[in-house]
Parts: sequence; C-alpha cells; structure tokens
Amino acid sequence: MLSPAAPTAPRAPSAWKPRALAVLFGTVAALFSFVLAMQNRSFGSRASVDLDDKNAELAALLAERDRALAEASELGSLLSWRLALPERIAKTLFPMRHATQTYDEYCFYRYKPGVEYANEWPEHPKGRWYVRTNSLGLREDSDTPKEELDLRVLVTGDSHTDGVCDNAESFANLVEAALAAQHPGKTIDVGNAGKGGYSFYSYLGVLERFLALDLAPDVFVVTVYGGNDFEEALTPWHFFAGIQRGNGLPAYWDSVEAARKVNEPCLSQGMLATKYFQQNPEEVQRALEATLGMSGQIIGECRARGIVPLFVYLPSWYELDPDRTMEEFAGVVGALGLAREDIARVTELGERYVAGLRALGAEVVDLRPAFRAERGALYWQTDHHINLAGHARVAEALLAPLEALGFGRR
Repeated sequence: MLSPAAPTAPRAPSAWKPRALAVLFGTVAALFSFVLAMQNRSFGSRASVDLDDKNAELAALLAERDRALAEASELGSLLSWRLALPERIAKTLFPMRHATQTYDEYCFYRYKPGVEYANEWPEHPKGRWYVRTNSLGLREDSDTPKEELDLRVLVTGDSHTDGVCDNAESFANLVEAALAAQHPGKTIDVGNAGKGGYSFYSYLGVLERFLALDLAPDVFVVTVYGGNDFEEALTPWHFFAGIQRGNGLPAYWDSVEAARKVNEPCLSQGMLATKYFQQNPEEVQRALEATLGMSGQIIGECRARGIVPLFVYLPSWYELDPDRTMEEFAGVVGALGLAREDIARVTELGERYVAGLRALGAEVVDLRPAFRAERGALYWQTDHHINLAGHARVAEALLAPLEALGFGRR
C-alpha cells in the first residue's frame, strides 16, 4: 500500500467492482501497449529512462511506480498503470501554465470556476469571443444541474471541443439546444468539459471526476482530434510506461522555426505531430496502441456503470486531403521537410483508430466524410481550430446519435 504522499492509482469514484470490470475490458485493448512497454524496461529499474538532475522528482515517482507494479498481484492492478500524479509532476507533463487553470486529481488540470475573459477575433462576426466557465469549470454560462434529468450528456475533447467561440456557439451547446427543441418539456443538459491540451488520459479523467461528483452522464462523448491527440497521448504514455520518447523538437528545431515564420497555426494543430511521426515512425504503432488502450478503459468504465460511450473523430484540416494539403500548405510542408506519405501516415492513423474503436464495439461518429463534403470553410484561418460553421457541422452530426442513444434506449 502506498503512503499518502506517494503516487497512487486514481481514487475510485465508487465501488471496486465497476472499476475492476472497466480495467479488465480496457486490458483487451491495452495489452499490446503494455507488453511493448515491458519489453523496453524491467520492474524495479529505470535504466532505460534518461532523466537528468532537474527531473529528480520524476525519477522518484518512477521508482515508486516500479515498486507498486512489482508488488501488484492481480492482473487488473498490474495493468492499471495510469497513476495519479501530484501537482508538481502534472505540471511537468501537461500544459498547466495559464492563470485560468487549476490542478485536478482526475484530469490533471482543468479550468478554474468563474473564469471570464474576451478574445479579440477579427474573423468572428462579433469581432471577439468569450471564455466563461461555470462553478465546475465547464465552458457553460450556467451551472451544471445536480438534480436527476431526462438526459445528461457529458462532452470532452481538446481545444476544438473547448471552443474558439462563445459557449453558446460550441457544438456541445448547439446540440443541447437542438435536443431541447425536439423534446419540449424534457430536462436536458449537455455539459462541455473540453479543455485545450487534453488528450486521452485527461478524457478518462473527466469521466472519473464526474463519477466522483455523482454526476454520471447517460452518454459520455469523447471527441478525438486527429491533428495532435495521438502524439500528445505519447508523453504520459511514455512516462507511465517508463521508457524514453523519440527525438522531438531539439532534433529539428531549425525547420520548425522556419515553418513558424510561414504559418504558425499549422504547427500546433497537426504539423508538429506529423513531423514527430516522420522522425519516429515506430511511434505511430505505439500511439495507436496507447490510444486504443485508453479508449478501451473509457469504454469499460462506461459500460460497467450503464453509461453509453460515444466517440467522435474530428479530423484536422490537413488530413482531409493530403494532396490538397501539399499544395495549400506548401510553405510549411517544405520548411518541415514533409512528404505526402508523412501527411498520409497521420490520415491512416486516424483510420486505424476508428477501425479499432469499432472492433471494440464502440459507437463512433466519424466526421471526415461530412467535413470532406462541406464546401465552405470549417476552420478559422487565424489558428486552424474549427470555426462556427465547423461547430454547427459537428452538432448536426451528433444530433441523431444522441437522440438514439439518449432517448431511444429508454
């Protein structure tokens, strides 16, 4: 048993049995990822992890994790190697520098309650948009209802879900309004728990947090952004697995700086991840295994508690048409030294992930066909997040599945 000051497994929101069932279901998807990690290291040793003096706290946490795993006697506890992180370590692994954010034991970080500030945005019809959070830190203008509802939906995702727009313009709020219009008199809440920088580990944490708050949703929507979610999942995966990541920015900094001068938004919204996978092609399979493993744990957690998991695959601008990307973003592609096959590699990763979800029996809304068929712009030119039309398109695609999953099963 770990001491209170040491890292522990994330606190169980309720009974042990549902958690065990969730872990065992997730094991099916996570097993290959786990085996791969164990082939690269041994219990009780962190020799394969290159940590300098500045990362002494990480080294201590890894050592504590090693002892916990070495002492594990059950398959479920052995494979549940997503440990809770103290704040000082979470700040090392996740983007927690903004004053509007706070540490969270489940999600690692989230918005503070009561945030409100404006973003000047010439592309927006009103010239600006606002970030507002409710008492739970959700991107909502009103508080999350605590009473029993006819339909409670919880939505998570990264900054695209969070929304580069007003709260009422996000797809979570748009689909809530559409459901309410179709079901007058019904009590419906679709909460937006998206947050910039989130990836799969935080997605599971969002679910765990709301279970702990006794606000279990009827449907849990996980919005996966193809541009960077796969690459961003590798940082915590490598940490929890105890193995070193591949060559990152220092290995190709000059080319990134050159690309930044051409079109900076491309980098964070997908091109940096594309470059990373070009430089470290072995990480593509690792990313697939890690993300399907985490998705499996989400599915298992939901099914053990009677929650319907719904995965939404949101493509980046660049993966919709690799040939067009090579032309439209030629300056960035050239500066980074990318080829068409590098763009196609990420597109294929999204396809393989969606296929893996379906093999796990998950409900999936794949937005790529709808986005490819759309003639108008679906992304802001300013920063390449989905724009108001993009949010409207996502809400439209979600309406029928949420109608069926939320009301059709009752």
